[in-house]
Amino acid sequence: MKRSTLVAAVVLFLLGGYAYWLQDDGARDQGSETVFAIEMDAIARVEIRRHGEEAENRVVIEREEGTWRVVSPIMAPADTSEVELVLENLATMELERAIPIEVGTDRGAFGIETPRLEVRFFTVDGAEHGLRFGKDTLTPANQYVERIDDAAVLVVASVLSNNLAKTAWDLRDKAIFNLRENVPAKRISVRRPDDALVLEHEGEHWIVTTPRRARANRFDVTGFLSRFRRAEMVQIAAETADDLSEYGLASPRLVLRIELDEGEPIVLEIGNKNVLDYFARNPSRPQVFLLKAGLVELLEQDARDLWSTRLFDAPAYEVTQFQINARRVDKATTDAGDVWREAGTELDKKTVAELLSQITAIEATAIRPEALPFESLTTITLWTETAEEEIKVGREKDDTVIAQRRGDAVTLELDLETWREIEGLLNLDPL
Repeated sequence: MKRSTLVAAVVLFLLGGYAYWLQDDGARDQGSETVFAIEMDAIARVEIRRHGEEAENRVVIEREEGTWRVVSPIMAPADTSEVELVLENLATMELERAIPIEVGTDRGAFGIETPRLEVRFFTVDGAEHGLRFGKDTLTPANQYVERIDDAAVLVVASVLSNNLAKTAWDLRDKAIFNLRENVPAKRISVRRPDDALVLEHEGEHWIVTTPRRARANRFDVTGFLSRFRRAEMVQIAAETADDLSEYGLASPRLVLRIELDEGEPIVLEIGNKNVLDYFARNPSRPQVFLLKAGLVELLEQDARDLWSTRLFDAPAYEVTQFQINARRVDKATTDAGDVWREAGTELDKKTVAELLSQITAIEATAIRPEALPFESLTTITLWTETAEEEIKVGREKDDTVIAQRRGDAVTLELDLETWREIEGLLNLDPL
């Protein structure tokens, strides 16, 4: 290496070290001191203004009787979880260090004169606090800030400005329905262009009742309900709309209605497609919004995709009694634990457990959309504390094993080898 190059490298290293000393070692370590000595519950209003935004376009949220609302630049209910993130960041923000500022120091070097972000908040007693966020330090993980009522330059984690730089859309409540998660549903209907899909909750089961009656896969139905309960708007197309035909909502292509055990039903109307997503509305609200295409696909799915392939819904451990043709077996609890008895005779617990495990796990390999007549060779009934299930099993001439659940209008096809294994267990011998 040439001598001149080496000297230049040394000088650069020393200058970098000096700058780092000014920003780090020359600073006063604050440990875990918070920037504001304040509790989340004390904050009543927050104003967020990003670089380049006019004051009238700042984002403002306010607490009204315990409920947060976006009040500028729009008026809308606020997203509680997003608001709590902002409040938590303000209340728990830790001071990494403070920079000792001497008279005549160029404060512009910290980027505070033209801040990237300014956040002000007001407490319930009317006090005002706030921060101006400037440039990153030499290590981008930290950022210079200035309290609005304090000339000191502070250093905080730069992730804080990301958490606080919220738009009105970020902070508004985007939920389509205002629901309590614990209210059960009892009926789901989807009106479609060419048909309808209807599911009803009967006892412990979800049943597809239209277009053809068949037990539904309860996990699929639970997932369906959960996704629509938590559904959010992708974007607002119009805060209010006088002409719904513009969005295909004057005569909606799809209408979802979920009836709950308590309160008003959930209703969702779907209109035209807009590039990737669909125009939609909740008739109880004025907005027209965009709904994710994946949710629309759920409403368009074939009813057969919801049919359950399982013989029984009940898990083995919930079964309290079962019957195979005329043989009935009951579970009893004794001082020695649970025992299985048939007409007072105790059965081998391991054999019973294996049988129940197999028959509650078996699934159909195919479902035929009709209730075929056949001679039942085996009838199995299971009871739990809250439900009763029955299935009849027989064979066709080609040895195909078929079965029907009580109340279904479809026929299940079973794997022959799997059914033969179960048949080997059906002969329950006493101890």
